[in-house]
Amino acid sequence: MTRHQICLMAVTATSLLPFKCLSTIGSTACRLLHANTRTTYSRFSFLNQLKRLARIQFAAHHNSAEKLTFEKQPASWLFVNNTFGGLYGSHVNLELDLENRLSADNIKQLELILRRRGLPADLSSLVDDFTKLRALERQRNGLVSERNEIAEKLKQMKAEHQDHEPGYQAAAHELLTKLTSIKERIKDLQMIWDLEEQVMVRSLKLPNDIHPTTTDEESTVLREVNNLKGSAKTMSHIEIGKKYNLIKFSNVGPKAYYLKGALAKTELALMTSLVRYFQKHKFYFISGPEFFRTNIMEGCGLEVHNPTEVLTILDNVVTQIEPMIHLAGISTATFVAYVAKCCIGDNYLPLNMFSCGRRYQNSHLPGLYGANQTTQVGIFSCLLQEDLDKQFGTNIELIWNFLAPLGFPIRLTQVKAADLQLAERRRVEIQIYAPSLQKYIPIGNVSDLSDFVSRRLMVRHNQNHPDYRFAPMLHMISGTGVNVTALLAVWMEHSNTDLDKFCFLPLPV
Repeated sequence: MTRHQICLMAVTATSLLPFKCLSTIGSTACRLLHANTRTTYSRFSFLNQLKRLARIQFAAHHNSAEKLTFEKQPASWLFVNNTFGGLYGSHVNLELDLENRLSADNIKQLELILRRRGLPADLSSLVDDFTKLRALERQRNGLVSERNEIAEKLKQMKAEHQDHEPGYQAAAHELLTKLTSIKERIKDLQMIWDLEEQVMVRSLKLPNDIHPTTTDEESTVLREVNNLKGSAKTMSHIEIGKKYNLIKFSNVGPKAYYLKGALAKTELALMTSLVRYFQKHKFYFISGPEFFRTNIMEGCGLEVHNPTEVLTILDNVVTQIEPMIHLAGISTATFVAYVAKCCIGDNYLPLNMFSCGRRYQNSHLPGLYGANQTTQVGIFSCLLQEDLDKQFGTNIELIWNFLAPLGFPIRLTQVKAADLQLAERRRVEIQIYAPSLQKYIPIGNVSDLSDFVSRRLMVRHNQNHPDYRFAPMLHMISGTGVNVTALLAVWMEHSNTDLDKFCFLPLPV
């Protein structure tokens, strides 16, 4: 897509949707600002539908990294033991491969992964608890097997009418006494539930493996075009927006803003271009949710108690035990929620999807770079393990080939191990130079999740497998195709600001 094509689409964008819609975070109304005029309209936002039931607490309001505590919530909704769950237990069967990861042969490698990520690396207590848990499970399984054998024997004796034979009463009494004793011993082993919860909750916080290409010291620049080292600092997009009346920053919510005029039209044109671009490359366009239950967020490796990582809707009155609701928008969770607890046929793989819309996040960058609500395109691929590296490279090239022709200073960077998220094996970012910040910022990224999410949310693939419950785990690649809001800010800062009327920097053909 060239700049001339995008500019042409911007001219006709108003016929598609002649306004910029922004539901400001935490606000009580959604304002629609016409792209050509300054007339504003107000209507109830989709958030107001939850007003009587919930209030939204955002990390941006607190500016604190302190973890939140929630009422009537288990340590994890991916694993809920019987002593807590009651009628609402866990919805998934976890397969974390602990027998392999915590084995004597692999524990040193796992501790090295933790150190490389900057996480606590002492796993001795977890290994001890896991060893004790397995011993208790073997003991309990043995007692259950013995109990079932005695019950079956009693049933068989009665079926064969042995109750009329001499000595039956004594034999039956002996078996019943033994059965009662076994049941009491099984009951005494209910402590296993608490130990199992401790082990599983801590194991859920173990990170993914690290890909061999990921380094420890610094992020690696893999490719770079139009390097602008030492360039002079220019006017920021915030100043440009105010000077030319292109952005209205509002006090109705933290970092709330409206795009106006040419900026609103250009955003619409970019979104239209991106939809056509990904559809052309055989990605399925889906309409994803913006709200997610705790199960999905935890399955993506996110810490729901960390307000800088997850935005949570808090109920004013908590009357029952159930997963919370979180606001994320277009993200990995969008696609994970679509495939959770699914077994996908091999003939449909690789399954490539994308979605467009709002993304909600916390950031300390200024202006549109750090907006709590941005417009983004998310991409996602489900595939076989042997196709992972090939598809990972394909998705990178797909984003690069859209952004690089725009002519901005751009580079491809592989993120260092300490900056990876819990679910990521590796992440590559497509970064564009932001003159006002004097640094490169990520506009798109691609993350290799391997089977990390699948093991938590039961996502499998199957080709005539006799039992889909034991089919192989599906591997995943996630990412941001383009952060359109940040791209607009970069484009503004690279444009000419000396004229009376703002004009975007012309893009090369």
